[in-house]
Amino acid sequence: MKRLPRIAGIATTALTAVALSLSMSACTPNSDDAADRNADQAATADAGSTDSEDAADTADAPGAADTEAASEPTVPDGYTLTDVPDTDLAIAIPSDWTTLTGDDVADPERVADMATALNTTEDDARSRLEALSLYSVDMDEDSSGYGETLNVQMLAASKLPNEDRLTEMIEEQSTADVTLDAGEYSATTTGSGTDAVTQVYDIVYADGSSVPSAYVVLPTADGSETAYVAINATSAERRQELIDAILASV
Repeated sequence: MKRLPRIAGIATTALTAVALSLSMSACTPNSDDAADRNADQAATADAGSTDSEDAADTADAPGAADTEAASEPTVPDGYTLTDVPDTDLAIAIPSDWTTLTGDDVADPERVADMATALNTTEDDARSRLEALSLYSVDMDEDSSGYGETLNVQMLAASKLPNEDRLTEMIEEQSTADVTLDAGEYSATTTGSGTDAVTQVYDIVYADGSSVPSAYVVLPTADGSETAYVAINATSAERRQELIDAILASV
């Protein structure tokens, strides 16, 4: 079994930073950031419109019903729709990856396999499984020398982060020997038409090597929680493939 570089640890740290940032934001609704976001999102209603006119306009919009009917999740070939424990969410994960959850904490063999794959201790592997909803790893040997990873953390937040907030969360993960080069933030939709956001970035090491990474952030079906999916891939193209598969499957 091959050994992964420190990228797996960075992904877990990333999710922890997200949780802390969102928790602080939820506790300070009157902060300047919240005020700025509210101001940016404010919209003025048309004074001449009535509820009946709005309903008529919506009903007459060409193709609106067809677009809604056409929105349906799909799972690409080579992927398996995998339930995120204790949620109403399921996402596409490569079928040949190994997925672990909190239920595996008590399984010494599974924990040992995960620790070996992530080049970490068994105690650290258990801690990650306890903190995250699931952790999926490509444990097969390949020419890249390490396995790709994907992990999910559920947060009790109903709103998606804006670009400034998500970029800030990513940048706060930098350590002495690693920098995080934030890339494109995109507002998008899932296969079922639900709003979601993505943020791509590269984890850059002191020797100049880098790992293409990303967040996919999307709500659960009932809107009570938000899933932060952290991805580490072997190439920018592979990263985009994983992003597309997750979005299409929800």
